[in-house]
Amino acid sequence: MKNARGLTKNPLGIIGLFISLIYGFACLVLSTSISNLNSPVERIPLIWFIIIFPIVILGAFLYLVVNHHEKLYAPSDFRDDNAFIETMSGKKIKEKQEKEAELLSSAEEEEDLTTNKIPEPKIKEEPVNQEKTEATKETPKLDKQEIAIRFANSEKWAIKELELKYNIPFRTNQRIVTNNMKLELDAYGQNSSKVIIAEVKYWHSHRSVKPLLLSIQEFVLKIDRFKRGFSNKKVELAIVIVFDEIRKTNVDRITEFISELGKDVSVEFKQYSQLESDYKE
Repeated sequence: MKNARGLTKNPLGIIGLFISLIYGFACLVLSTSISNLNSPVERIPLIWFIIIFPIVILGAFLYLVVNHHEKLYAPSDFRDDNAFIETMSGKKIKEKQEKEAELLSSAEEEEDLTTNKIPEPKIKEEPVNQEKTEATKETPKLDKQEIAIRFANSEKWAIKELELKYNIPFRTNQRIVTNNMKLELDAYGQNSSKVIIAEVKYWHSHRSVKPLLLSIQEFVLKIDRFKRGFSNKKVELAIVIVFDEIRKTNVDRITEFISELGKDVSVEFKQYSQLESDYKE
């Protein structure tokens, strides 16, 4: 009974206790009643149970470990309050990209304020292909799949920029689990003094930025709940917004909005074509 009480401290222990009890009862039935089970009809159900039950338990255990392993432990199982960090599965990454694409696709179109464009900085001192320049003046119509691809590229290239800026490696598509809460991150990096959480957004300049602002606000507020998981380090949030075309009105509006949040957040603006030119292989 003392050992049984020890197993009830977390879900994994309860599962183990349940399996032990089932096999205990099965052994009890075998030891006390096997002599009374004379016909095959009486013995076969018990035999099949003993054969199939471990296979079912193994399958259920593998499913929990692969998909919900963070739920198998109690808070007391962790040595301290540091967050548990894991890499997101390919399915979760695809779902996140599709969600971002849906957010952008659902945003309303705004007036084309061409006078407020911020000119793209020149990369190379060489003649510009006139046909290419004309082709990139207008943003092509992209479906959700193409937007998801652009989002994935923006995330990959923007993280490389952050690695150069902070001079530390970043782990992409991470999920933080602490105190029964979890948060999906585009990237996560740390050094001896601080933790840097990076959030990358891809957006179109002709779309309303209101959904983007709400998404940023929601993410920043969630980060506050996770800061206690890094009690020994300072947490810095770096937001990178990749536009198809940077416009001053969008930059000013987003910068003002983030500054009003009053949080420790840095924001950078990148142009997709610039990142593509620098990093596309």
